[in-house]
Amino acid sequence: EEVFAERTFNFVMEFGVMADYEVISRYFHLLKDGGYLRLGEERLEQITKYLDRTINQCKADWLFFQVEYFDTFQKILRDPSIQYNQKYGPLLKHINTILTNFFTLMEKNKLVTVEALFRIREKATKDQMLCNYEWTA
Repeated sequence: EEVFAERTFNFVMEFGVMADYEVISRYFHLLKDGGYLRLGEERLEQITKYLDRTINQCKADWLFFQVEYFDTFQKILRDPSIQYNQKYGPLLKHINTILTNFFTLMEKNKLVTVEALFRIREKATKDQMLCNYEWTA
């Protein structure tokens, strides 16, 4: 007989289920190739909130350390039509945060640039890579 027990709700844990490459790829599909220009404010806000929660609440900005995402970031950052548009301000802020965190990490771990070429799905493996291969207990 199965017994169901109530558990305490943990937002970070629940949201963490959605912080994976498959979900991120879907969001980036909406952004790439100028897709961000066609998004309504509500959809853009949803994407921005997803980025915010992944970066700040889950502390999983490492999920965005991928060459394909950097390419999308570069195209967005180089688009002069959005630079002074308040609608895109939060998106640009999060992109800059991700890139700043990546380059800060690169000062400690030079191999992170090579690692950006590969998708590592296991958080424990990626954590070890981001910590410059130092094992922690």
